[in-house]
Amino acid sequence: MSLIRHAASPEETLTGGPKKGSPAGSSVGSSVGSRVGSRVGGPLGNPVGGSGANSETTCNCAVIRQAARRVTRLYDQALAPWDLRITQYPILVSLAAGGPVTMNVLADRMVMDRATLGHNLRPLEAQGLLTLTAGKDRRSRIVTLTEVGRRKLRDARPAWDAAQRAFETAFGPTESAELRAAMARLARLDFGKPELAARPEA
Repeated sequence: MSLIRHAASPEETLTGGPKKGSPAGSSVGSSVGSRVGSRVGGPLGNPVGGSGANSETTCNCAVIRQAARRVTRLYDQALAPWDLRITQYPILVSLAAGGPVTMNVLADRMVMDRATLGHNLRPLEAQGLLTLTAGKDRRSRIVTLTEVGRRKLRDARPAWDAAQRAFETAFGPTESAELRAAMARLARLDFGKPELAARPEA
C-alpha cells in the first residue's frame, strides 16, 4: 500500500481509513458503545453503555479521554524509536498527502487549536522534518514537509503498522472498523453550546 494512497484524507489518517462493509450511523454508535463499555471502565462510574445505578452519571468525555490515553500509549511506544509521537505522525501524513498548507488549514484538519498545533510542529521543525515560512500576510504561516520528513515518515510506517495490528488483534478487526467510523462521525459533530441549568441562588 502506498503512503500517499493511505493518507489521501486526513480523516482517514486519524481513523485508519475506510473499511468496506463498515456499518454507519446509530447502529455503529450502539455497537461501539457496548464494545468500548466492556473494555474501558475504571473510577469514572459504569463503563459506556452500562446499565447500573450510576450509568446516568458517567461522563462521555472522561471515558473517551481515558481510552484515548491508553491507545496513545500504544502508538507512542511504537513510534518512539523514530522520535515521533502519534500526535505528530498524522501531521506528517497529512502534509505528504496534501502538500504545503497554512497552519489554520492544518489545525482544522487535525481538529486542533492553533496553539496545540504549534506545540506539535516545533519539534518536527527542529528535526528538519518540516518548514514554517511566512504566508501572504505576516500572521499566516505555511507548513511544508521536507525530504527528510518524507524519509522519516517512510521509515516510521512499519512501526505505525505494528501498533495498528496490535490494536486490532486486541480489540478485534470488526470492532476496530466500527470504532473508526463512530469516532470519525463524532469528530464531525457540531454540539453547539450546552444548555445550562439556572444557577442556584445562594
